[in-house]
Amino acid sequence: MNETMAEDPAGVLEALPIPALSDNYVWVIRRPGVPDVAIVDPPDAAPVIAWLEAHGCRLALILN
Repeated sequence: MNETMAEDPAGVLEALPIPALSDNYVWVIRRPGVPDVAIVDPPDAAPVIAWLEAHGCRLALILN
């Protein structure tokens, strides 16, 4: 990580997996502390909705 990112965490993104179906994952891309998230390739809405509600986040973008 470069010094700018360490001083300004607004430039940092996290990629977090959500288990979906029996053998798949949905990826959540988010900036820590920001409620809007992007979801990558969701096969099913239920695990995404549950994760959003549990983490107080808001869906801003679906990448498919």
